[in-house]
Parts: sequence; C-alpha cells; structure tokens
Amino acid sequence: MKEYEHLFEVKKNIFLSKEDPEFLKKYVKYRPKDGQKLYEYALEWKMKGHEKNYLTYLSKAAKNGSFQAEKLLKQEGTHSSFKKVLPSQKATGMLGVYVWVTLLFFLFMILLLLCGIYLFQKFVHYYEVEHHFYKEEKTIIHDENTSPVLHPLSSQTYSVADIQQMVLKNAIIRYQQSFGSFPESDQSLIQDAPNNWLSFIPGHLVYTKNADGFRLTSDGTIPVTDESIPLLELHLYPETHQLALTTSSGENLALYNIAKGELPLPFTKSEVKMRVVEPNGGDGPLGTRGLALHRDYAIHGTNDPSSIGKSVSMGCVRMNNEDIETLFTYVSLGTPFSVQAGKPEPPIFKEGLPKLMNSNNISNSPPKENYPFREFNWFH
Repeated sequence: MKEYEHLFEVKKNIFLSKEDPEFLKKYVKYRPKDGQKLYEYALEWKMKGHEKNYLTYLSKAAKNGSFQAEKLLKQEGTHSSFKKVLPSQKATGMLGVYVWVTLLFFLFMILLLLCGIYLFQKFVHYYEVEHHFYKEEKTIIHDENTSPVLHPLSSQTYSVADIQQMVLKNAIIRYQQSFGSFPESDQSLIQDAPNNWLSFIPGHLVYTKNADGFRLTSDGTIPVTDESIPLLELHLYPETHQLALTTSSGENLALYNIAKGELPLPFTKSEVKMRVVEPNGGDGPLGTRGLALHRDYAIHGTNDPSSIGKSVSMGCVRMNNEDIETLFTYVSLGTPFSVQAGKPEPPIFKEGLPKLMNSNNISNSPPKENYPFREFNWFH
C-alpha cells in the first residue's frame, strides 16, 4: 500500500484519505481481508452502539488473523453463556388448582426466607468485605507491601503493569501501521526526533520481534504479553473543554481540562505526527511539550494557565504544562486523534495518570526530542 502524505492507495489509481470520517468503511470494502482494519472498523461500530455490526466485523477480523478480535470474541461468547434459560413447564392437568396454589404459596415463602437470609448476611458483613466486578475472573490480594492494583469505577481494571504494557504496545502497533512491519528492536522506538515514537521504554519491559509478530517480557525473562490489552487514542470534547486519553475499547483513562479555539477545528480526525519537547524554547505560548496533529494545529502546553477552560486559542488545543508533560510520555507517534460530540464518560484515573517508570536497561542516554533550530508556528 503506497502512502502519499494522508492518501492511501487501496487499489490501482484508487486513493483514500485517512482523514475521511468513513475511511475504515471504504477501506474494508476494497480490502476485505485486512484483519487489523476489520478489527478497527468493528471497534468503530462498538463506539456507535451498533452491537450487531460490531460482532459481524469482529468475526470477520478474527477470520482474517486479528488476535485482538479473537480475544474479544471469546469474551463476548463468555458473556452470552450467562443468559438465563427458564424452562417452560406446562401443567399436566393431573394436579388440581388447589394443589398448584398450595405449591406456589410454599415456593413464595421459601423465596422470601432465602431473600431474608441473603439480605441479613449482606448487611451484617457490609463493612467487612469489598466487591470488585470484572469482565474476567481476577484474584485481588490486598497487601500494602505489593505493587498497587488500581480499582477504577469501570468494568475494566488495569494494574500499573497493564498500563506500561499498553503504552509500549500502542507504540509498537502504530509503528507497524506506519511502516508495514514491526520495529527491529526497542531502540527503533526511542530514536532522536523526528523518530521519537516514545521518550523511553516504560517499566522493565523488553520487546522482541519474532516470526509471529512480537513478544514482550519483563526484564527479558518473564512473558507479559496480553492480547486483551487495548491501544490508546486521544479524544477531544469541545463542548466541555476536555481532552481524554482513551483506550481503543472505549474507556477513558484520564481527562484533562483544555483551552480551544473560538472556531471548530477544520478536521475531526488525525493522528500524532510529531512529538516535541520544549517547542520554541519551552517558555513561550507553546509551553513545554507539543503533539503536532495536522498542518499548524497541535496539542501543546501554555504560559497562560488562566486560559484553560476557555475558547480563546487561535485553533490549537492548550493544556497545562504539568498535564501535557505526563500525557506526552503515554502518547506515541501515530496515536489517533478525533473530535467527539457531547460529554465524556468519567475517567478510570480520576486523580491523574500514574507516572510511568523509565526503564534504564535499554538506552544510557535519552533521545533528543527538541528542535533547537526550528520555529513552530502552531495556532496557539
């Protein structure tokens, strides 16, 4: 597939723009056997609330080699198996009305008794137990000496290790989507700008390319690859002046208050094209970090914190410097950006994203992510 800036040739002399809101719909029409794009299109239907189309394209993605789709299909199958099946029983006519009324009365009394026992036990032990609900079975051990496990108000729970794997996996997949092949090593992801896909490898994760794709291990020995770990996206909510770091499965990890332009952005979809540390020196209106999106539009910091929450910028998305410095370490090149209507769902991490641990076993010196001889003219 040839790439001409934002255009993709899906068939001879037929090009699609990635900024087209119906890009995935058109793409899978021309390339119905691309498992990754079928998977992304299925997730798009999921976000729109079309369960039937979501399952249809998820199944197609799985048949065409998408391991993420296979994982989700297994989860969907597990949920469906819990549906209640109540056998219908017809009266045989052998028992009289009197007998049936008597049986129903005793059954009702037994149910009342069981409910009473259940409620009594529930309130007696109300302050002694915790209840955690998960999509999958998990065992939670509460030990202050172990690494923390995070319990968001969400159907999904992510540990710090999950988050670190999510950040690295997102960078690996976005790299593969851009170049058509997986990176040769961890070092491919932490080069100097403009090839700074990440600022560092989080945790003690080690990436290895293999014949099946890639493998992640902890400290190079313990396998940690989890196919159910989603990717990352950026969602802008203009109505509430908020920017969300979101998973590809639709969960908001964190929400940030932002300033935006008086007019809507001239695009609704893009991706992170540049990651810049201290744009124009870091002490001006562009703040300490920048994520370039489209032409002269970017997400960047600010030297005017009082503007946050207002529609006062020239078009860019402004964030507090502290917020974008944290977000910057999570977001790789190629991470999708989209504009969303309405209000965002509550985030998993209401107190902010956990700080990523910088692994020091990959590179002795951090990549150079600034552009000292370039002046950025973003619409700040």
